Amino acid sequence: MFIFWDIETAPMECLQFQAKTDYITHDCVVEPTTLICAAWKYSGNKTIHSVEINPRQPRNDKKVVVELHKMLMDCAENNHILVHQNGDRFDIPKLESRAIYYGLPPLPTRCLTVVDTLKQARKFGFDYHRLDFLDRHLCGAGKVEHRGFAMWKDIISKHSDLKTRTKSLKEMVHYCRGDIKSLERVFKKLRPYMKQFPNMNFWQGTTDCCPNCGSKNTIFRSQPKFTLTRAYRRKSCNDCHKWHQESKSIKDYQAQVKL
Repeated sequence: MFIFWDIETAPMECLQFQAKTDYITHDCVVEPTTLICAAWKYSGNKTIHSVEINPRQPRNDKKVVVELHKMLMDCAENNHILVHQNGDRFDIPKLESRAIYYGLPPLPTRCLTVVDTLKQARKFGFDYHRLDFLDRHLCGAGKVEHRGFAMWKDIISKHSDLKTRTKSLKEMVHYCRGDIKSLERVFKKLRPYMKQFPNMNFWQGTTDCCPNCGSKNTIFRSQPKFTLTRAYRRKSCNDCHKWHQESKSIKDYQAQVKL
């Protein structure tokens, strides 16, 4: 089971004397970074789940943090595979910082099996690695378009009335849910080419299926793979077309000499 997830954060608010500032000290911060909304989807299920803040309290993200914390704990408990774009560097650390703030139990991040599509995409020669570019370039779709920073500003600004904030929040949730669709499309496109990927046999309880997609529709290649001292049988998948080799070597294998 794969879980595709994404979060949207509200920027910190600071007080500054000059427009150009190299570094903002902590005593200038009025409001720290908080979460606005999040969305997630289970593979094989069309439903996209989402949670968002109360527009009356734009800086109170406890509801979002608690729901995400619950989802990730369930992910670890049931050994689901978490899929995200730049989540190793951004989403998980941001969620952890807010979970610490609210005193929630530590997330078992070291026990999670994770696939970061950004890290995977960087192993190839794409011109850009942003999710929007990958989705447009590989799938012909692209992320949901929005009106820029004004959408974030309308949600957190003290000058926004409830109607404006509610409307902008609805836009934000729609944008976040759209990221889930883009993420799943890019993941499916990259999956057969990923350099490192969880072995699906472990998750299915099988031993002879394709380790990449879990399909039984595999065939042995005519020749094994040779190392300096061993020979290993090779197989390819007729569904995802990825090649792989068996983990156990062929005992007493002798190459056929062509005369």
